[in-house]
Amino acid sequence: TEIRKKNSSFFVAMISKIFEKYIYNHVDLSTSVSQFEKKKINKLFKSNPIIFPNIVEIENDKSIKNIKKFSKYVFYCGSYLYKPNKIIIDNLVKKIMPKVRKKNREIELVLTGTETKGFNEKWIHNIGHISKKKFISILKSSICIAVPSQEGYGTRVKIIEALCYGGIILTTPIGIEGIRFNKDSPSPIVCKDLNKFSDEILKLYKKHSFIKKSIKKEIKNYCDMYSAKTASKKLYDLLVNKYL
Repeated sequence: TEIRKKNSSFFVAMISKIFEKYIYNHVDLSTSVSQFEKKKINKLFKSNPIIFPNIVEIENDKSIKNIKKFSKYVFYCGSYLYKPNKIIIDNLVKKIMPKVRKKNREIELVLTGTETKGFNEKWIHNIGHISKKKFISILKSSICIAVPSQEGYGTRVKIIEALCYGGIILTTPIGIEGIRFNKDSPSPIVCKDLNKFSDEILKLYKKHSFIKKSIKKEIKNYCDMYSAKTASKKLYDLLVNKYL
């Protein structure tokens, strides 16, 4: 409902809300990806879903080698055809990265997902769709995955994957919304001001090795929390106890 309210016509938004309300009030069991989203659903539809977080299929990444091709780079993954992603990529390309490169010409930008048009700068590596293993390699090797979100819906799988694979995350309060993480850890870094993103990237460039070592011990906890295998087992047990 919320995404269509901001990105579709009034008619489409209303139709979506009607159907969503009907579904939430007629199913035996509904779910929500976070406590934050659960409150929204309760307010909109008077429904009380259980929490079933966005989950990821954890790959055995011991065989996945770091990518050296792009030297030092900031990473973002997402289709440019999806408006919230377009806003993020435009901010990275037009506002954040030029400030970074003004102070450090070694730092570049890698984009994956639907290939974008019109970005001809040599420091932008726009590589389109890639395999899961290559995605993990790029994620693990990057200075950070930068997610300067200004609007959001649900929890972001790309950030959950970064937590599970030991990627360094730089995002906004909206970007990390609904995701449980260790607030005492040096990553994720939650930056409220988009104007300060470039400074944070430059700091991460210098502290990269230290932060990577610091967050290693937390990877297992995130894998346990967001693993598809673990979460599916919990949901299965819940359904068995409730209906059988």
